[in-house]
Amino acid sequence: MGLGRTAHKTFTPIGGRGSARRWSREVSPVKIFGMKAGGIPLDELLMAGAAKPFMEGFLAPYVGNGTLFSGAVKLAGAMAIGQFVGQNKIGKVAQLALGVDGAEDLVRGVLGMVGGGMGGQQNSW
Repeated sequence: MGLGRTAHKTFTPIGGRGSARRWSREVSPVKIFGMKAGGIPLDELLMAGAAKPFMEGFLAPYVGNGTLFSGAVKLAGAMAIGQFVGQNKIGKVAQLALGVDGAEDLVRGVLGMVGGGMGGQQNSW
């Protein structure tokens, strides 16, 4: 594509062939889930968001929640998941969910040490 050219856009009429006045871009679930945010596909973000509370609840009795220790363990686990599960979609989703939870725990642990009022508390509002 050279300078000054625009990309070709596909339009379809709303309401079938007879409705030539109203046009809309084609939007399908495949195109929506093909979109990315920060380089991560939207479907992986949604699945990681759904998996995070389950993983957090499962690990809380063993490593705690909202502490520096639990954050370090969860981040180490997120890095190790790729070795066991691989870089398939399930592995990427598990790494993302566990990594975000671990980072959240580290921040909560540091804020708790500094006196930010968030350390180790779950939903303090």
